[in-house]
Amino acid sequence: MTITDGTTEKDTRRNSDSLVSYSPQRLGIPEGESRVYGTEQNRADNASCSGKNFSRKAQQRKAPAGKILERLKLVENEYLSYVKGDQEKLEARLGESREREENFKKAVQELEQEIYDLVSAQEDEDSP
Repeated sequence: MTITDGTTEKDTRRNSDSLVSYSPQRLGIPEGESRVYGTEQNRADNASCSGKNFSRKAQQRKAPAGKILERLKLVENEYLSYVKGDQEKLEARLGESREREENFKKAVQELEQEIYDLVSAQEDEDSP
C-alpha cells in the first residue's frame, strides 16, 4: 500500500513483473531410473568407504555405569518425592471431602427431623 494525499492506494505490483520466467530445466530433472523399487538409495558407492558414522554424536564418550546409576537414582527419588507430595495433598482433600459429606448428611437429617416434627405437631392440633 502507498499513501498519497492522506489516502491509501492499493499496490498492484505482482510477481509476474519479474524478469525470471518459468524454466523447468532450472529445477533439475532426475536422470534415469532409481535402482530399487523406484526409490533413491542413500549409500556409499565407493568400495573403499567403510560406511561408518563419523559424526560428533557417534563419537561421544559413553558415561560410566556408576554415573548413569547415580542419575537414575536421582530421577527416581525426585519423581517419588513429587508423587508422595501429590498423594498427601489428595488424601488431605479426600479427608475434607468426607468431612463435608458427613456435615451435609447431618444437616439434611436435622432438617428432615424438623419437618417431621412440624407435620406431627400440625396433625396433633388438627385432630379433635
